Amino acid sequence: MILNKDALVITTIASSSNYILKKYAKLALKNNIEFIIIGDKKSLLKFSLKGANYFSLKKQKSLQFNLSKVLPFNHYSRKNLGYLIAMQKNPETIIETDDDNIPLKNFLSKKKITKQKTYVLKKSGWVNVYKFFTKENIWPRGFALEELKNPLPKKTKLSKIVCPIQQGLADQNPDVDAIYRLTSKLPITFEKSENISIGNGSICPFNSQNTTWLREAYPLMYLPSYCSFRMTDIWRSFIAQRIAWTCDWSILFHNSTVIQKRNAHT
Repeated sequence: MILNKDALVITTIASSSNYILKKYAKLALKNNIEFIIIGDKKSLLKFSLKGANYFSLKKQKSLQFNLSKVLPFNHYSRKNLGYLIAMQKNPETIIETDDDNIPLKNFLSKKKITKQKTYVLKKSGWVNVYKFFTKENIWPRGFALEELKNPLPKKTKLSKIVCPIQQGLADQNPDVDAIYRLTSKLPITFEKSENISIGNGSICPFNSQNTTWLREAYPLMYLPSYCSFRMTDIWRSFIAQRIAWTCDWSILFHNSTVIQKRNAHT
């Protein structure tokens, strides 16, 4: 039974006074979205926010998932529990983001498994999708550095494709690697552009910063639990893309729908 058409999953170590979480809670209430927040060791023991369902470590232990007993602490992969909680209510989409991403007005724009007006790139190898949205020399975290000088493939005609995984960009402080942060400028605002889809034989990492998953792709949401938390969503993206090829799915990248105000990282 579908109670909510959409679910929103976020991990946090912030307090309930976090103004970004309040924005998401307000959006969730207004749009009948199941809002799930997953805590960790650094999170508050008690967390109350109208419109949100907070799962502390204590509450996570009471879940009927074997995974809750084996996930590492202080690790982003605890977000897997949020996915499972959301899936229990069988929503049409699960949206994921982080507590340092401010939603823009178009954050909840309706996502469909088939999209019109999409450029599809196939058999192109490594594709730096960010470059279709900016003239700046920028690349996504997880991109193969030795492939950065590859020319962008030419856009083909707009096509109708199946895309149950959809990655939104993030303005100001997008998900880039340490080398970019040491050598290049931020903040950055991406230009508006037509959607770009990565199909069979093309690859580009995507992250968990601003991603929508439609029901067909839920089995691909698992975040690897025993690798660096900086790489867990990147490994997932590579695995998901390879499986998507066999399903004749494409990974869709679209304009920014959040602004990232990056949390302090230690």
